[in-house]
Amino acid sequence: MQKRIIYIVIILIIIIATQPVLTSLLVLDENIIYMLTSLGYLLLIFPVYFLLQDFLKDSNKQFKKVLKEKKEIIKEYQSVLDAIKYDFIFYEHKRDEAFSYISPSVKDILGFDVEDFRKNHKRYNADILYNGAFDRIEKSVAEGLKSVPFEIEIEARDGNYISFEISEEPYFDEEGKLIKIKAVAHNASIHEQKNEVSFHEEEKYQTLFDNINDAVFVLDTDRLIECNNKTLNMFQVSLEQLIMYSPFSHKYSPKIQPDGKDSKEESLRRMKLAYEGEKQVFVWKYTLLNGDSFTANINLSLFHYRSKKYLLAVVKDITEQLKIEQQLKERLHYVSLIFDQSSYVMISFDAEGIITNINNVFYEMFKENESLLGKHINDLFENQEFQDAVELLNLEEKVSFRAILQSVRTQEKVSSLVKMTSLIEKDQVKGGIITIEKITDTAELKKILNKKEANFTEILNKSRDALYKYNIEEDKYEYLSKAIFHIFGYSIEEIAAMSAEESINIIHPDDRDKADKILSKLIKDNTENDKLHSIEYKIIRKDGEVRWVSDNYSAIYDNKKKKPISILGTLMDITEKVKIEEAIKEKEYLLRMMSENISQGITIITDNKIVLVNKRLEEITGYSPKELNHLESLFIFAIEREKERLKDVYNKIITGTGGIQELTFWISRKDDRNICINNKYHFDPQNPKNRFVITTDITQEKINQYKLTQSLELKKELESFLGPII
Repeated sequence: MQKRIIYIVIILIIIIATQPVLTSLLVLDENIIYMLTSLGYLLLIFPVYFLLQDFLKDSNKQFKKVLKEKKEIIKEYQSVLDAIKYDFIFYEHKRDEAFSYISPSVKDILGFDVEDFRKNHKRYNADILYNGAFDRIEKSVAEGLKSVPFEIEIEARDGNYISFEISEEPYFDEEGKLIKIKAVAHNASIHEQKNEVSFHEEEKYQTLFDNINDAVFVLDTDRLIECNNKTLNMFQVSLEQLIMYSPFSHKYSPKIQPDGKDSKEESLRRMKLAYEGEKQVFVWKYTLLNGDSFTANINLSLFHYRSKKYLLAVVKDITEQLKIEQQLKERLHYVSLIFDQSSYVMISFDAEGIITNINNVFYEMFKENESLLGKHINDLFENQEFQDAVELLNLEEKVSFRAILQSVRTQEKVSSLVKMTSLIEKDQVKGGIITIEKITDTAELKKILNKKEANFTEILNKSRDALYKYNIEEDKYEYLSKAIFHIFGYSIEEIAAMSAEESINIIHPDDRDKADKILSKLIKDNTENDKLHSIEYKIIRKDGEVRWVSDNYSAIYDNKKKKPISILGTLMDITEKVKIEEAIKEKEYLLRMMSENISQGITIITDNKIVLVNKRLEEITGYSPKELNHLESLFIFAIEREKERLKDVYNKIITGTGGIQELTFWISRKDDRNICINNKYHFDPQNPKNRFVITTDITQEKINQYKLTQSLELKKELESFLGPII
């Protein structure tokens, strides 16, 4: 600015100085005057030049500043456009051209390219925005009415319909003629969703806040400003009595806490640490206005809301919990005394079978040195009877038995009387207690052994399977159970007296070679000690009836002689099983032959799994039997728009409810071709999960129906012009 003033002063001095000189020189020659005048103007050029340069320099700076501001405005404008590209579509109609302009946001909201939407807007239900728009606005203008926003739905590329609020602005030429319409389509769907989500989220958290079973309150510094209903119930006060007080003040807390700390000092310390971001969890004793008190577990944590710090306190009343814990400690003390003073073994275990207590008598009786606390109860003894009794406690409250218990670790054996009692809480087994008393009476031991032997003999006699033991070296049976008579029709004595040749003759001629080869291999081969062998063959009973038996046997070897010395086995009559299997095979064969020779698809479903399909179903669906087997049904191939319709129907079919006998729906073949099928269902009355389905491809029938419908509609249209058509 100072430079400009100096330049202007210089110019004025030159002009003022030049005038008197020129006046005094009027007497001189005109050429001299002209030359002096020119020299004066020439001197003016320099300050004028520098003055203009300074003005231009300033203007250039101003221009650059404006250009920078313009770029920033464009950048901000672009940010605004990016922010609203999912909210608004801008478009324009000319009188003779729909959507002469549409903003690129049509791609972000509806999924269509600009040109695609302009050309095909009728397909997307958007022609309503153009059709009649000019007439509607002209009519409103003529009546002096303003254009009112309205809502429509437009189909997006993904098939969903999106709601828009349309606001239109008319543009007129100089003659007042409507020439174009500019409009904004506001995406209403996204805001409806946001508002709905926001409302439900707020409602959900408010419900949670009001109904949570713990007291929850908010502190501003040390004052309560918000709380839930449980807080008022816990402190037995109204909101007015509690609000703006510190829940840790002398009004609701004793002066000294049970741990000897001053309530005021300790509460301030805890709140200070919480405000610093260190979460606080501690136990606190409260006193109520009526003189009662309770103990609570407090969880104190920091949170921010609108840039301000608050504390959130969750208070859980643990008074009853502490009482229960104290009672439990007392009971455990009494239990420990009983365990330690008992003269027999006592063991306690939890619901998972883990040992929680075991007295010293056990260690002395079974010569154990290692602590067994934390071990599983079934790891104590090798006896299966003991483990079965533990399992039985889940069904019965008390179990008792006598047994010779053998320790897993020390192998110590003790004749014992075992008593087990289940610990039941709220109809659920929470564990058990076991007492083991040592039996030293010899007569008692014999009683146990005799009982076991009697039980074993009874089981053998009642079994329908025959047990045998054959001595190879002496060529005779050492043992035969009574069931041998039911299978062969021969008594035990008759079987035992038979020679080897007579024994072979009981086997049916068709199977003698097979049985002889297997027996020979078993006797010669001593590499398969204790390996179980199985063979099925036919026999001829004493009464001449042919029956099927399953013979399961193994060889007992003499390791010193390195050869088998006897054969131990069981015989089972499987005649009925063989007959059933043959009948099933025959029925399956007939069913398959029938299914392969009909023109409809057949599906057999067992336990809601496809187990058999015919070739025609393979042709209908395009899927191989291997791909179809083990699926639940053909519903898995239903096209998308059918799946929602079929959801309830499908559930009724797989459960066999609802009385559905026939269903028609569209499926997608393996080659992606859509076809229409008709299924007829036939359910097993004993088990609805078992059914067979007859499938017919009715696609052509559907096409013919469609063509007929089209023809009838065309006929009606022609009749409206031409009269009845015969």
